[in-house]
Amino acid sequence: MQRGLINHLDLTVSDLEASCVFYDKVLSRLGYTRTSDYEGAVPCWAITCSAVTLSIGLHRANVATPHDRHWVGLSSGIPSCQPR
Repeated sequence: MQRGLINHLDLTVSDLEASCVFYDKVLSRLGYTRTSDYEGAVPCWAITCSAVTLSIGLHRANVATPHDRHWVGLSSGIPSCQPR
């Protein structure tokens, strides 16, 4: 695996159903396909480039917690990013 490639992104959304409709349209235009190869019932899209699969998953936000723009809302998996 090459250094610094992003393996997956997890996006936290307030409206999971509306977000699925939006990301289905946007990500399919970018070459991603909807897949179920993820944690349980999490909506996920994947694309394979040069034998590396990149995936994007959607997670329903905890609406009981007030929004804080500095709170972590994006999780990325960079398994090959190592110090030089």
